[in-house]
Amino acid sequence: LSRSLFEESMLLLLSDNKLFSNFIVSYMYQINTSQEFLYFPAQQDGQVDDIVTNLIYEVRERSSSGNGNVIQYLLAVLFTLLARIHAEENNINAETQPKIASLLDIISYINQNSNTVNLSVLEERFSYSSGYIYRMIKQDCGQSFTQLVQNAKLQHAREILKTTDTSIVEVAEESGFQDSQYFSKLFKEKFGLTPRQYREMCQESIVSSF
Repeated sequence: LSRSLFEESMLLLLSDNKLFSNFIVSYMYQINTSQEFLYFPAQQDGQVDDIVTNLIYEVRERSSSGNGNVIQYLLAVLFTLLARIHAEENNINAETQPKIASLLDIISYINQNSNTVNLSVLEERFSYSSGYIYRMIKQDCGQSFTQLVQNAKLQHAREILKTTDTSIVEVAEESGFQDSQYFSKLFKEKFGLTPRQYREMCQESIVSSF
């Protein structure tokens, strides 16, 4: 599963599933590198089996309409069921440190509102000072607030390029970049391709799947 999958949508879907969401955020942003995997030694479960079977089918049928959304929601359901089984078998409550939960909420909000978000908006929404939010992101994510927002914008742009024929200038504007040339430069630095090259690659991939 790609990092971009979680940055684009899975964090939002898993926002109430603290066992998985905090693990994913911690691993993605190197908050706590001591735990590199979650292990579930559970008995066979019919629901889990069915979801995994459906996931395999959807992954094989990548060209189907709405396929990406189905995969995302199936994964969210799968992770929720596994977390429930884990909690029941170990008689635990999967609550975690408030700081990590707050960081998850902030990152999810940034990803969903990258065009308009700023530190003042986060300060008002999450009741932390802008200085505290900036330091928390820098310390726990290893990147500045500006870098986090910029990456969220680039991920949004990549999704537009992959799913529409919108011009590069309009993609830049929709993603929150005023200068399309600067946007193209940042896009290539992050993904190794220009926006146009990335779109062409996606189109070729779709054609080859038929």
